Amino acid sequence: MADKHNTMKPWQKRTLVTIFILLTFFTALWNLIPFATKWFINQTIEPFNSTFQADKINPNIFPIGLNLSDISIIQQSKERLRLGNASVGLDFLPLFRGEFHINHLTLSDFHTEVSETQTETYIAGIPLPQNNQAQPSSTSAETKDSSTPSSTETVPSVFLKSATLQNVSVDYKTSEGSDTFYISSAEITQAYHQDKNWAGNLTVAAGVNNAKVEVLGSVSSKESSLNADINLRSLALNTKDIEHFLPANLTSNLSSKISLEGQTNIKYHFGDDPTLELNAPNLQMKSGETRLVQGDQKVAWSNLTTHISDLSIKQLSASSVAASMAAKVMSNDLSVSSAKQQISAETFAFDTSIAVDMSDSSVETKNTKGSFSLSNLTGQLNGNSFSSASLNSTLEGINATFDTQTLQGKIQANLNTDAQTLAAQTAENDKASLSNMTLDAPLILEISETGNSILSEALTLSLDNAAVQARQADASLVSLGLQLRNSKLSLLAGKTDFSANVSLSSEQLKADIADTDSNGQQSFSLQSLSLNSDLTGKASQQSVSVESQKTAFTLKAPSYTSPENSASLERFNWSAENLVADISGDDLSISTKSKLELNGLNASASNLPNNQPKTTVAWQSFQSNNTLDIKQSPNKTDISTTDNSLKLEAVHVDQQDTLTTSLKQLDFDNTGITLSLNNGAIGSLNATDNNVTAESFNAELNDGSTLTAFNRFQLNSPALSQNSDGASGDIDLVKLNQFIASEPNTSEALPSLIKFDALDVNRVKLRPEGVEISSVVFEKLDAGLVLTSNQKIDNLVLPSTVNSTIDGRSNQQASNVSTAQENSEPLPQELEQAFYVVITKINISEGSTIDFTDRSIVPTLNRILTIEELSVDNLNTRDQGAQTHLLLKAKNGRYATIDSNVTIEPLAKKLTMDASAKVREVELPPISPYVSSALGYNIASGQLNMDLDMAAQQGELSGNSHIVLRQFDLGGKEQSSSVLKVGAVPLNLAINALKDGSDNIVLDLPLKGNVDAPQFQWQNFFMLPIRQGLYKASSVYLMQTFVPYANVISLAQLAGETVLKLRVQPLEFAFGQTQVDDSQEAYLNQLLALMNDRDDAEVRACGVAVAKDIDDSTSFDELSDAQRSQLYRIANERADSLKSYLVDNGIESGRVFICTPELESQSDAKPRVELNF
Repeated sequence: MADKHNTMKPWQKRTLVTIFILLTFFTALWNLIPFATKWFINQTIEPFNSTFQADKINPNIFPIGLNLSDISIIQQSKERLRLGNASVGLDFLPLFRGEFHINHLTLSDFHTEVSETQTETYIAGIPLPQNNQAQPSSTSAETKDSSTPSSTETVPSVFLKSATLQNVSVDYKTSEGSDTFYISSAEITQAYHQDKNWAGNLTVAAGVNNAKVEVLGSVSSKESSLNADINLRSLALNTKDIEHFLPANLTSNLSSKISLEGQTNIKYHFGDDPTLELNAPNLQMKSGETRLVQGDQKVAWSNLTTHISDLSIKQLSASSVAASMAAKVMSNDLSVSSAKQQISAETFAFDTSIAVDMSDSSVETKNTKGSFSLSNLTGQLNGNSFSSASLNSTLEGINATFDTQTLQGKIQANLNTDAQTLAAQTAENDKASLSNMTLDAPLILEISETGNSILSEALTLSLDNAAVQARQADASLVSLGLQLRNSKLSLLAGKTDFSANVSLSSEQLKADIADTDSNGQQSFSLQSLSLNSDLTGKASQQSVSVESQKTAFTLKAPSYTSPENSASLERFNWSAENLVADISGDDLSISTKSKLELNGLNASASNLPNNQPKTTVAWQSFQSNNTLDIKQSPNKTDISTTDNSLKLEAVHVDQQDTLTTSLKQLDFDNTGITLSLNNGAIGSLNATDNNVTAESFNAELNDGSTLTAFNRFQLNSPALSQNSDGASGDIDLVKLNQFIASEPNTSEALPSLIKFDALDVNRVKLRPEGVEISSVVFEKLDAGLVLTSNQKIDNLVLPSTVNSTIDGRSNQQASNVSTAQENSEPLPQELEQAFYVVITKINISEGSTIDFTDRSIVPTLNRILTIEELSVDNLNTRDQGAQTHLLLKAKNGRYATIDSNVTIEPLAKKLTMDASAKVREVELPPISPYVSSALGYNIASGQLNMDLDMAAQQGELSGNSHIVLRQFDLGGKEQSSSVLKVGAVPLNLAINALKDGSDNIVLDLPLKGNVDAPQFQWQNFFMLPIRQGLYKASSVYLMQTFVPYANVISLAQLAGETVLKLRVQPLEFAFGQTQVDDSQEAYLNQLLALMNDRDDAEVRACGVAVAKDIDDSTSFDELSDAQRSQLYRIANERADSLKSYLVDNGIESGRVFICTPELESQSDAKPRVELNF
C-alpha cells in the first residue's frame, strides 16, 4: 500500500489533496450552517425582541434534503412560532435536466401567529417589510415591452412523490377578532407540473376554529382541460367560527352548527369551445339552530338538512349546458317574521329532482318534479292569523321546452296540493276552518307567437269540513268538490277562449245569518249540490259568449228559515241543452232547451201585508220544459219560448186557522210564447196552441166550509196575445166540472152560493174591444141565497181576513165614491166605448135550481125555484139594434109556475124590450113581510095568478096585466101612530070592497111609465101590478078616513098613481101673535079630535118666528142680536101656547113635546107652529 502510495504521481497527489481540502471545507461549512442560520435569524428578529431557537437543523447533500425539529420563535417569553418536525428531500440527477423531483415532504406540529392592523402585517410577532419602492409607470412598462423582443419563459417541471402535513395551525388576528386555521392532516401524492400539465392526489382534513372539513380527491389538468374528482367526506361548521367572513348585519344574530359531506367530480376543457362536466353523487349539508335578523325581518330554524344527490352539470359546448340533480331540504321550527307578519312551521321539507338542457336559444326540462311540505304551519298578517296542521304540495312531471329568444314554448306539469286542519282568524275575530283541502291539477302551458294557452286534462279540487264563524254569519260545509276536465284557456291577440267539462259537488252546506231587522237569524242548509256542464266560451273587450251542449244543476234538500219565513225543497233539478249566451256591448242573447224540476216544496210566510195569516205552501212536484230564446238591447227585450210544458202536482196552500187550498194536478203546454218589452213595458205577448188542465181543486175554510172547488178544469186556446191595444185570443173550449162556490159547513144545511155539474164555454174570441162566445152551457146549476136577520148573506163563504178587510175599507170606499161622484167629469168620448160581450147562446139545463131563504122577515121565507128551461140567445152588447132573447120556465114547489119570454135590445140608449110572463098559483102570505110596511097590514091568505104583457120603447113602458087574487085577505092591522109616521093607511075595508062572489079580486090594469123618471124603481117587480090595482081602494079609504081632519091632515099624490102621502098642516099665527085665539078654533078643534081618536099618537110642536114679528121694515139680515133673541122668545111662546091649549082640553102633557124654536129667513114666510107626529 505504501508502495502504491509512493508510486503516485504528483498530479494525483495534488488532486487528492484538493479533494480532501474541499471535503474538509464543505464539511466544516455544512456543520456551520445550523449555527449560521440561527445567528442570522436572531440578528434579523432581535430588533423585535424575538429569539430563534432550533433543536435540529440538518441539511443533507446526498441525497439533497433538509431536516428540522423543535423550531420556535419566542417573543417576550411567549412562543410565537413552533415547528415540531419538517423534512424535505430532492432527487439529485433530475436537477441536471432542470426538473425538481421531490421525493418527500413532511411537516408536523407547526403553529404560528398572524395578525393584521390597518397598516402592518405580523407573522410570529415580526412585521413584514413594507414595499415602498415606486412602481414603474405603465408608460415605461409599455415602452419596455414594446422595445424588448418577446420571449417564452420556461417554467421548470416539478414532481412530488408525496407530501404529508400533520397538526398545522395558524392563529389569525384582526381588529374584528381572532380565528384559528388548521390542517389536522394532509397528504399529496403523485403530484406534478410539467409544461402546461399538472395533476395530483389530495387528502386533507382541515378546519377554521371549531369548523372541520375532510376532502379527498384527484385533480389533473392538461393544456386545454381540467379534470377534478373531489370527495367531501365531512364538513362540521359553526357559524361562530366564520362570523368574521359573513356580512356585518348577520354576524351578531347568527348562531348555527353546519356540517357538509359529499363527493364531486369536475372535468373542464379550456379553449375556444370549452366544456365542463361536474358530477356530485352525494352532497349533504346540515345546520343547527340558526337565526338571521336584518332590521325587523327575521328568519330562524332549529336545524336544517340539505341533501343533493346525482348532481350533474355538463357543458357540452360553449352554447349547450345540461344539468340534473335530486335535492331534499328539511328543517324544523322554521320561522319568518317582520313587524306585522309572521309565518312559522314545526317542520319544513322540500324535495326536487331537476333535469335541464340549455342552449343559446332554448331551455328544456324533462321529468322534473318538486314538492314541499309544512307541518303545524301558523302565520299572522296585520292582526289576521292562519294555521294548518300540514301543507303538502307537489309539482311533478315537469316537461318544458322554451325558446329563450322568442320567449315561446310549452310547459307541462302535474300539481298536487294537500292541506290538513286549516284555520284562519281575522283581526275582527271572524274565524274560518277547513279539515282538508286537496288540489290535483295536470297543467300544460303553451306560449306561441299567436297567443298563450293553459290546458288541464283533469283538474280536481276538494274541500272537507269547512266552517266560517263571522260576526253576523256562521257557515259550514262537509265537502266541496270541483273537477275541470279537458279544460283550456287561451289568450289570443286580445281575445280569450275557454272550454271545460265542469263538475261541482257539495255536501251538507249550512249557513246562519243574523237578521238585524228582527233580532233573529236566517238559516240556509243544503244536503248536496251538483253541477255538471261542458262549457266553451270566447271573450274580448267588446263581447263574451258561452256555450254548453249539456248542463245539469241539482240541489238536494235545500232549506231556508227566518223568524218570519221558511222554505224547503226535497230536490231542485235544472238542466239545459245547447245553451248559448252572448254579450256584445249592451246587447244580450241567450238560447237553450231547459228543464226545471222542483220536488217536495214546503214554504211558509208570516207577518204578511193586510194582516194576512201565516201562509204555508207545499207541492209534491213541479216540472217545466221549454226552449228559450232571449234577445236584449238597451231599450228592447224579446223573449221567445217553444215546446213549453208545465206540470204541478199535489199543491197545498194553508192560511193558518183560515183557509186551506189544494190542487191535485195542473198541466200547461203550448207550442210557443213570444214576449216583447219596450223600455220595460209590455209591447206584445203571444202564445199559441195553449192547453191548460187542472184537477181536484179545493179551497176550504178552517171550519170545513168550501170557498170554491172543482173536479176538473180544461182550456184549449189556439192563440192568446197582449199588446198596447189590449188582450186578444181565441179559445176553443173552456170546461169546468163539479164546481162549487161558497158552500158553508154548518149544523144547519145551507145551500151553496153557486154549484154546477159542468160548465162548457165554446169558441171564445177575445179582442181588445170585447169578447165573442159561441155558447155557454151550465149542467145542473144550483144557486142559493140565504139572508140573515140583518140582511147579510148567510151562505156567503169568505175567509175572516177578507171579511175584516171589507169591513175596514167599506167606510173609506163609500167616502171615496162620494168624493168621486162630486168631482166626476164627463168621460172623453173615446173612453165611452164599452167593452162589448157577444154570447150566441147561454143555456142552463133542466133540473137546475135557485134556492132563496130570507131570515130577516117573520116568518122566514124559503123558496126553491126549479128551472125547467132557461136560455139566453144572442146576448149582444156590440151591435146597435141587436136583440137578446130570454126564455124562462120554472116552478116553485109543486104548483107555482112562471113562464117568461123577454126580448130586449141591450144597446138601446133607453129601455127597449118586449116581455110576457105567466104566473100561476103563487102563494102571497110568504111575501107579506115585504109589503106589510107599505100596506099597514099583513097578508093573511091569498094566491096570485098573473098574465103580463109589457113593452118598452125608448124607456116608455106600456102594456097590460091581468091579475087574479084568490082568497086574498089582509091580516093584523099596523098601529095608527106608525101609520101616521110613514104615511100609509090600512086597506082592509077597501080590499073587501073589491072581492067578487068567489071571494077573488080580478084586476085588469094597464101599465105605463117612464123608467128614466127619478121615482121609478124596478124593485118588487111582481108586486107592482098588485099595488096599482089596490091603489083605487086605498085612495077612497084615505079620503074617507081623513076628511074630519082636513084642516090638520092633507092628502097628496106623489110618483104618478102609485103613492099617497099624508101631510100635517102647520098652525099659522098673525105677525107678533104669541097666544092661540078664536081665529084658530077650526084648526084646534080638528087637532083635538085627531089626538083623541088616535090616543097613542104623539106630536112635536116647533115654534117659528119671522122678521115681520118685530116690524115690517127690518129684513132678516138686518136683525140685531137682541132682535133675534126676541124672535126666539116669540117662537117658543107660540109652541107653549099650543101645548097649554091641548093640555087644558084633556090631552096628556106627555104626548106633546116642545122642540127648539126656529127663525125663518124668507121674506114671505109666515109665523107658525110646525107639527110632527
